[in-house]
Amino acid sequence: VIPLENTIGRYSRGNDDFSVLLKFPIGKTADGAVEVLALNSETSQAHCMIAGMTGSGKSSLLQAIVLGAAYHYSPEEVELYLIDLKDSSTFDKASREYSKLKHVKMMCMNGTESDIVEFIDYIVRTKMTFGHDAPDIKTYNKTNKEKRARIVIVIDEYTTIQDEKCI
Repeated sequence: VIPLENTIGRYSRGNDDFSVLLKFPIGKTADGAVEVLALNSETSQAHCMIAGMTGSGKSSLLQAIVLGAAYHYSPEEVELYLIDLKDSSTFDKASREYSKLKHVKMMCMNGTESDIVEFIDYIVRTKMTFGHDAPDIKTYNKTNKEKRARIVIVIDEYTTIQDEKCI
């Protein structure tokens, strides 16, 4: 077992506004530098899709994103919603451990397609709507005393979804 601090603990996220920019340490390069995934809500870099062959490490990367987010952001800054669509066990086998993270607000494991549509619709309706005075989280957090966390939805086996509402 390698301690989390040995892989991502030396990374510092800096003073970036979490409402705009999230940076997740996801591993190390061959020369030992920390590799970072950055999601910027003000650019086209707000979303990320990971593709690869079976066994190429996609699920391990998703786990690194979840752990990197939980390690470097408070639950008040980042909320995680985990969806595992097949028996891939990315989140399913470790669900007890992931459910201990205060960042993880909901998990959906091996649900039907309609379960996933409802799950994502719930998140959008309740967590990603800011009202007329705030079109986005950055504006909302600047103008309201109570801040909202960034929402990170992590879906393993995304390609199994056929419903166009989710795509």
